[in-house]
Amino acid sequence: MTVDKSPQARPSGDEDAAIGSHSTASAYVLAPTGELDADAEVELRESLDAAVAAGCGHVVLDLSRVTFADSTALQLVLAAHLRCDLRLAGPLAPEVRRLIDVTGMNAVLHLFPSVAEAAAR
Repeated sequence: MTVDKSPQARPSGDEDAAIGSHSTASAYVLAPTGELDADAEVELRESLDAAVAAGCGHVVLDLSRVTFADSTALQLVLAAHLRCDLRLAGPLAPEVRRLIDVTGMNAVLHLFPSVAEAAAR
């Protein structure tokens, strides 16, 4: 079976992720937008690897503009969490919050209501 991933075949509202980044005095901030799924795996992995390699105090993953995340993204987030002080910042979209809650990762990952709060602590 083949899957057509051309723009016409994708459901409306389906967005590829774009990941911006910047540094603060105490944190390396990654700011993805759109969907964090298998299509965004390489970019998310490379961005997290670069953030860990930067050696800042901690890494903040700003999920406030992420509309969807799946198990691929969660696996990469958990792998980064084991390698650095990873903090997730919101507010989170309901779909992203559900993934974190249903999998029990809200007890494992460090969640903050904003980037400012995540970067300050």
